[in-house]
Amino acid sequence: MHDTAYQIGRLFFESYFDGQAPSVLDVGSRDINGTLRACAPPGTKYVGVDLESGAGVDVVLKDPNKLPFEPNSFDATVSSSCFEHDQMFWLTFLEMARVTKHGGFIYINAPSNGFYHSYPYDNWRFYPDSGLALTEWAKTAGLRLQLIESFVARRVADYWNDCVLVFRKGTKRTALPPKLLCDLVSAPFNVRRYPKLDIENLRAETEDMILLHEAKDHRVAEEATAQHLLAEVGKVQGSLASSHDLLESLSAAFCAEKESLAESLKELREEALRNRGEIDRLKAEIERIRDEADRETRVLSVSLEEQRRTFAAMTQVLVDQLKAASAEKESIAEHVKELHEEAARSRGELDRVRAEAAAEQSRTAAEVAAERAEQRQLVEALKLELERIRVEADAAVDRTRREAETNLDEQQRVRQHLEAHIGQLQHELAATREDARKFSEALETQLRQVRNDAAEGIAERDRCIDLLNANYARVMNSDSWRVTLLLRKAGALLPPKARARVRWIPKSVYWLLTPHKIPARLRFIRERQARLRLVPAPANEVQAPVVVAPTVAIDRTELHLK
Repeated sequence: MHDTAYQIGRLFFESYFDGQAPSVLDVGSRDINGTLRACAPPGTKYVGVDLESGAGVDVVLKDPNKLPFEPNSFDATVSSSCFEHDQMFWLTFLEMARVTKHGGFIYINAPSNGFYHSYPYDNWRFYPDSGLALTEWAKTAGLRLQLIESFVARRVADYWNDCVLVFRKGTKRTALPPKLLCDLVSAPFNVRRYPKLDIENLRAETEDMILLHEAKDHRVAEEATAQHLLAEVGKVQGSLASSHDLLESLSAAFCAEKESLAESLKELREEALRNRGEIDRLKAEIERIRDEADRETRVLSVSLEEQRRTFAAMTQVLVDQLKAASAEKESIAEHVKELHEEAARSRGELDRVRAEAAAEQSRTAAEVAAERAEQRQLVEALKLELERIRVEADAAVDRTRREAETNLDEQQRVRQHLEAHIGQLQHELAATREDARKFSEALETQLRQVRNDAAEGIAERDRCIDLLNANYARVMNSDSWRVTLLLRKAGALLPPKARARVRWIPKSVYWLLTPHKIPARLRFIRERQARLRLVPAPANEVQAPVVVAPTVAIDRTELHLK
């Protein structure tokens, strides 16, 4: 099996049975110099038949024109480099069509031209219309075949041109591959493809004829070239004869010119001796210029070193300023932390005041109003303090930004100055400027976070003040506060020890006088406990100050009556 027969057979299995494991019958399968069994897909049920036993032969045919298999037994029947030796290939073709399943494929590769090779006979060559003829021949036997493609392949390394024929059996339209063999083989000619079957890339001459014409044209061109070369040789010979005479005259002229050149050489030597002194003087001048260049180089090196030190100092100043900004940011964060701690202390103070309010019964409504005013002043002071902190933070950010921009401009000027003297510092300066910009952006981001945290603290304090006012209004508008007003005034006139002994009397009297309000009082107590219950903040968040009760003095008589 020659090279193109094996390559096209491999493409047939890869294209028509990609990813499948078909059942295949190979007619003429004996391995003389290759077989298609090696390129079948893995898992293929492969059966090889031939007239003689040998490598690659599974079944030896007793009748060369009869295949010992049931009809519709194989997904594909193939035959490569066999039909030219088959004395009655048309009968073999009918048998191949008979044992192929409906929707299966028949693949035939036979030479279209090539030298004589008997094994044991060399009977046939196949032209492009062979596929159409075999399709019509199958109809006479009641077998319906469709010609899918036929073409003649170009030779590669051997002397053969393969005629390739692919048929599909029956009316079952098995899916065809996206690309047919004629699309995968390099530049085939006399191509027919399903469904039109019109001939494409028509070539009436065989490749041998084409090569022969090319060889003849090449020979004619070489003969014309040889004639042209002979004419050129004649011209050259004539030119050589005339050149000989010219050479003799040139020899005489050369001798005269040689004597003239000797005289000129003598004069040139004398001129060279005169110019030697001038050359020595020029060498001394060159040495002087070289010394001056060395001095300039040393001065330039010193200047460059000073500029490098200046650049390093400026970089250090910028780093110090960034560290100062970071320290200022940390101080602002500490201040905010102190505010949080102060808020926590305020919450503890509020709890303490509420405990004192439970213990104290003698404070009046005027003291409550004074406490409210004091709370408002405290809130206003906190607002002013937070506003001052915000202004200082914004000023620090602006100052740091301006200083960073000034330093960046200075770095840009230094970079441009250094580029005029040495180009390799440009990368370092650009890297430093990028680091400064990143530091500035990081500082701005952190300062924005500080401002957001301060704003959240202010909002939380406002909410606490609203809660305080609501609790105070609820106490002042309650029925118990109004009903027990006289008792509270009377109790305020008693000494402390007497008040402690009789403080249960107003509460008991009130409860005895108003038994219908007991459910409402119990509901109020449950609601108040729910409101005063603290909800802990998540562990991964900063706990904002939470005020659970207003800092007002509530008469203990009111609480007992509730």
